[in-house]
Amino acid sequence: MRAQLGALDERFTHQIPFTHDSVWTSDPDWRERMWFSVFDTTTGTTMLDAGMGHYPNRDVQEAWAALTIGTTQRNVRMSRRLRPAFEQMSVGPLRIEPIEPLRKLRVVLDENDSRVSFDVTLESSTRAHLEQRHTELERGVVVHDLVRYVGLVRASGWIRHPEGELRLDHDAWWGARDHSWGTQPHPRSGDGKVVAHQHMDQRGSFMNFTPMQFDGWGIFYYLTESIPGVPTYLSGDVLFPPNDPRRDLQIVGIEHDLTWKTGILKELDEGTITFLLEDGTQREVRVRGLPARVYLRAGLYQGFDGWFQGQDWDGDHFVHDVWDLADPAVVDRLQVGGGGFDHLFEARCGDQVGYGIMEYLATPGYTKYPDLQASADR
Repeated sequence: MRAQLGALDERFTHQIPFTHDSVWTSDPDWRERMWFSVFDTTTGTTMLDAGMGHYPNRDVQEAWAALTIGTTQRNVRMSRRLRPAFEQMSVGPLRIEPIEPLRKLRVVLDENDSRVSFDVTLESSTRAHLEQRHTELERGVVVHDLVRYVGLVRASGWIRHPEGELRLDHDAWWGARDHSWGTQPHPRSGDGKVVAHQHMDQRGSFMNFTPMQFDGWGIFYYLTESIPGVPTYLSGDVLFPPNDPRRDLQIVGIEHDLTWKTGILKELDEGTITFLLEDGTQREVRVRGLPARVYLRAGLYQGFDGWFQGQDWDGDHFVHDVWDLADPAVVDRLQVGGGGFDHLFEARCGDQVGYGIMEYLATPGYTKYPDLQASADR
């Protein structure tokens, strides 16, 4: 197929000697993805996640959404050929509309057979955190090389589902979003084996991806470590609103002491996280897990039932399903490394109360949190 011209090719934005429908490498695992998660802070039981993936070297664009209310998670997944409409951020009934760069984003899921639809606008409550470039090698081969930015948001709009309609109040619905691009490995068999960080399967590791916010400021960090207290990757900031004169503060160290509920359902119970900042100060945050969660296998993270991210469905594809999160057999099937979901939590820093989403998983060999670990093959 010949290269294609698009609207961006009229701008001075080229980085390589190709048109904007191509990327610098032929690696099929090169992708660009967006994700967002919003939740109702008044109930602690409702969460909406959605995302979109763009795979130039597979000629695929895909999208997904998941709504959890109580213990029911409703999912939709869809895919299409990327070309010739490679500039569109739209797959089936789901589309993403940037309204104001890095400030406001609209995500819409039109009516469909799942009976879940929404029209949600995300407005940044802080500046975005641009992560450090995340590079990993496996036997000398680059398997993970990407850049990501993460933003804290407040949400407004509506969500419709089979039992009714939710109105999203800007003051009550909080959340986060991210945008990443680069190379990242994905499972091929859908057996759930952890592959996002290659070292995790070799010597055990703990992964923790956490955006949280309070009124007037927030925190984002991404941490992996194999030896407790010694990060193999750490990127994070204390973040302030877009027009705030204060400078965001880099997180240079993290001390965490967390407890987990045991049994089939492995999840955050409570604990303390202490952030060491570049200016020499510390911020201590106490966290407590709340009921709401969305299992990320809905978006094919770590694969599910033989499906994987970026899969070529040979054209338009749409599926939907419902998961009963009160069923231990379902939960056991969906978990990855003791986690594998976006988990809502309450945060307290001094007298301030905030909320956030925590993603976590651990594999055997990591000594600090044995209660969280699951089989390396899950």
